[in-house]
Amino acid sequence: MLAFYRAALSRSISVLAVASAVLAASSGVEAGGSDLPKVPVLDGVRITVGASAITAPLFEGSARYGMWAVPNIKFEALGGGEGGGAGILGALKSFDARSIDDISVGVLKFGDFEMGPLVGYRIGRMEKDSPRLRGFGDVDGGLVAGGYARYDAKPFYGRVSLHQRVTGDDTGLVVRFAVGSEIPVTRTVVFKADAYLDYADDTYMNAYFGVTTDQSARSGLRTFDPGAGFKSAGLMIGTDVKVMPLWTLTASAGYSRLLGDSASSPIVETPDRLEARLGLARSFDLRW
Repeated sequence: MLAFYRAALSRSISVLAVASAVLAASSGVEAGGSDLPKVPVLDGVRITVGASAITAPLFEGSARYGMWAVPNIKFEALGGGEGGGAGILGALKSFDARSIDDISVGVLKFGDFEMGPLVGYRIGRMEKDSPRLRGFGDVDGGLVAGGYARYDAKPFYGRVSLHQRVTGDDTGLVVRFAVGSEIPVTRTVVFKADAYLDYADDTYMNAYFGVTTDQSARSGLRTFDPGAGFKSAGLMIGTDVKVMPLWTLTASAGYSRLLGDSASSPIVETPDRLEARLGLARSFDLRW
């Protein structure tokens, strides 16, 4: 029995000796750590550029559909910090073309909170788009400017944005409230869902849903003077599929419905709106 304990003690001393030697060697490496190659954390940006084909009603309340091309552009900061590094691009936190009237640039970020300006284009309306619009004249499109604020609680987010017409005839202000989520399903597939609610001021409501006395006399529709309020609510679902390392296929479909005075307008053929998108985009990583 005594021989057994002596053998066990001898093995323990040997293990401790080896461990001490390893620790000493490790200390020596740390002390001379400058001799080891360092792997730099590169800053930079990932830019995704593409386009989508979208089919949607010719105007809000239309039962007829048309097709347009819309940009698909996104910017993401890379690297160890929340910014993208040095330079103008490095000062940006994000760049996202969500829709034709909502191209946003993130310039301020505090933890999960982000905000910045946005620009876009508000699509007009043609008198020829519907027999109901006879005598109304065209509503020209124009540039939109505004801003947004977003809070991320991954995988969900909340966002509010302001869209004010700034060129041509004033067609008013729209405030958009949105919540959504981006959930990775696999390494190459991401599921997306967005719900939104739009509020419009009386200038916008009259431009797109109102019927003046003159328009009533020319078209035969009753006069209508809508007020400010929530004009529409909708839901969009979609997916991003990485078909190749740098190429992504995007597809989405959505439904929305006009609300309140906008749904009651005599120019509205249907309050229901369907929308579908299909697009392709390529990513580029810029490092510095």
